[in-house]
Amino acid sequence: MKKTLIKNVKLLDGINYFGTPGAVIVAERRIEDIVKDTESISYDNFYQIIDGQNQFLTPAFIDSHSHSDLSILSPFELASKKSSGFGIEIVGNCGLSAFPISERNFANLQKIYQKYPTKLNWTSYAEYYRQTLTNPTGTQIYSLTGHNTLHSCVASYEQRQITVQELKLMQKLLAQSLEEGSLGLSLGLLYTPGRFAEDSEIIALLRTVATYDKIVAVHLKSEGDYLLESLTQMLEFARKAKLSKLHISHLKTSGVANYHKIDRLLEIIENAPRTHGVSVTFDRYPFCQSLTQLSVAGPDKFLNTPDSKIMEILQNSVSECAEFRYCLQQKSADYFEKIILVATALERYQKFIGMKITQIAQLSNQSVADLILDLIKNDSVNCLAAFETMSEKNMRTIISHPLCMIGSDETARPYDYSLGSSHIRNFGTTSEAIKILRQLGIDNSLIIKKLSYFAHKRFSLPLSGKIRKGYYGKFNLIDFERIATHATFANPHTPSSGITPLHDL
Repeated sequence: MKKTLIKNVKLLDGINYFGTPGAVIVAERRIEDIVKDTESISYDNFYQIIDGQNQFLTPAFIDSHSHSDLSILSPFELASKKSSGFGIEIVGNCGLSAFPISERNFANLQKIYQKYPTKLNWTSYAEYYRQTLTNPTGTQIYSLTGHNTLHSCVASYEQRQITVQELKLMQKLLAQSLEEGSLGLSLGLLYTPGRFAEDSEIIALLRTVATYDKIVAVHLKSEGDYLLESLTQMLEFARKAKLSKLHISHLKTSGVANYHKIDRLLEIIENAPRTHGVSVTFDRYPFCQSLTQLSVAGPDKFLNTPDSKIMEILQNSVSECAEFRYCLQQKSADYFEKIILVATALERYQKFIGMKITQIAQLSNQSVADLILDLIKNDSVNCLAAFETMSEKNMRTIISHPLCMIGSDETARPYDYSLGSSHIRNFGTTSEAIKILRQLGIDNSLIIKKLSYFAHKRFSLPLSGKIRKGYYGKFNLIDFERIATHATFANPHTPSSGITPLHDL
């Protein structure tokens, strides 16, 4: 049996160890022993000896909100999550999971996941999970059952009232997934077909989850203007279903007009066990920019129009271009100051990637409205932008809250851009979270709990989140003084420093 010794480290998991000097022995990918008296170790017995150089040894981090459902099965070196210290990912979020699959949703799921070479050759959670066990990265994947996938598996994607028989079949398929090991249910009530679901459908599915004492994670219907109402609605659903555990995905107060809601938002969450009989947790990434198509800056009538169609309309209509330009001209200068160009295929703008739209307009000697019109008219399908729509102060309040764990809200990607460009949170979530939490005076042991044990406990993950005999031998070496985020919107696939993953022992 090949054994690995990790010596000269300070053990830190925030549960059993708080910087204790020692060593760990790993065999068969599990922790065989934890040694405090390192003088007694015989170094002849080990296949591999790793000198931790007096760094902190922590459990591998758990990405509590990931979208690596299909990328994790791709034959690429997916460096983003691993370099960040994430050794375990929770996928199936925001209502979208890779199962269950039927002829009613197969074609659309293929389209959603078309950038990945993996074939959708499964129908259930058990079949999907078996494939994740041999993924090239060695990352452990656990999945929620996405409501949008579940609904479409039974009733497709059209807006209509489902039948009693269809709802019973949804409950049956959900129960099957939960019995096979799915962590719970995720809701994406902002997306199709979840946004069409009647309250009775959601409550019925929550009751099924409650029967198995599992968790429901929700991307709220509104994270801005109707944030409090959306949260209260979910709490009412949970109360009626007698659900015990609710989790809010990427909690935020989106839009300047909603920044003031933070105190009331957290008050409702903290009081939920008393008012609605459900405990509530949430996750968050430590950044304030959302990443989406630049075309959302245009007229509202285009919000549900594919970008390829927007290009076709603008290229063939002078009047549509004039209306688009007029819409942009009505927006404030402050609005454009908060937009960063992240990606475009237009060669003339390549050198400006990572810069603010206002800077690019000045350097290219044109108005902001003309610049955006040019980008959308000629490259809307490839034109990504980062919009700073969230409050820095509120973000810090959220991630430092005792009920918050850390999640990237990203899909694992390689160093190159073969699977597309990502938000800086893909490579930078853990380092930025550690940096901010330390600035706020949070103890290192509590920071590590937020990155590992908290998600392990909340989602009932096996053998993870702690340094303990029999648990998985997946670790990170952490040098807190070297922690730094290097990813930028100009170079988003740049790894952070201060984190050394030891995930493949």
